[in-house]
Amino acid sequence: MKFVLLATALVGTASAACDTEGATKCVTDLDLPGLDNMCDWLQDTFDCSSNAGCVTQEYCDALMTDALKDACPDFVCTLPGCFPATSTVELANGNVKTMDQLVIGDSVRVSDTEFSEVYYFSTLMGESTSKFVEISTPQSKVQLTAGHFLYVNGNLVEASTVKVGDVVVLADGTKSPVTGVASAWAPGLYNPHTLHGDIVVNGVRTSTYTEAVHPKLAHGILSPLRAMYSAGLTFGQGFNAFAKGMPSWILDAVSA
Repeated sequence: MKFVLLATALVGTASAACDTEGATKCVTDLDLPGLDNMCDWLQDTFDCSSNAGCVTQEYCDALMTDALKDACPDFVCTLPGCFPATSTVELANGNVKTMDQLVIGDSVRVSDTEFSEVYYFSTLMGESTSKFVEISTPQSKVQLTAGHFLYVNGNLVEASTVKVGDVVVLADGTKSPVTGVASAWAPGLYNPHTLHGDIVVNGVRTSTYTEAVHPKLAHGILSPLRAMYSAGLTFGQGFNAFAKGMPSWILDAVSA
């Protein structure tokens, strides 16, 4: 009975701003669990919601009850790797857009010398409020989820590991010290993927990938999708719907 209640909680607290059809299909494709692997099934069920863009901070807070922690101590509730709606990117034409204004096909700054097209959003949720890691430098502040990668001290690391005194890379290629690290709540969850694999957000160079899979491996897994987009086999916002239909093992590689 305890596991029935936990499974109900998994479904009942999901955000409305998500691909419910995709999440439902993912769950129905799972093998029915036995008593000895019920916790694994609950984790897989949650991952279906996460990959479908149905996970918010409120979702995790409501889900992580004492009952779930006691029954399944290894259960992990993670947010998609994302930026808030108010984060900004620079376009190739010199204009600036916020994340909630960005669309498939926009060419955005990815380094001091390069721009690259956005071809896919692994997360696109306007109707949510979530907790982000806020990293401050003398020039700017960038907010991103804890498992999202950015360039720090010459390496790609998760936002959750950044500390004061570390060095990040700015839009112009120069390096700047981190002067503050804090938690901040902000609206929206957006993760645009560029053909390049990086993206400059609020003037700080980051990756489009997360802790789910190492960025180099995730970038390799998505290479067929980038090739199809570049060849013009699909166009505009419809390409994002096409990409969401990828096998779950690919979605797992690009969603935290």
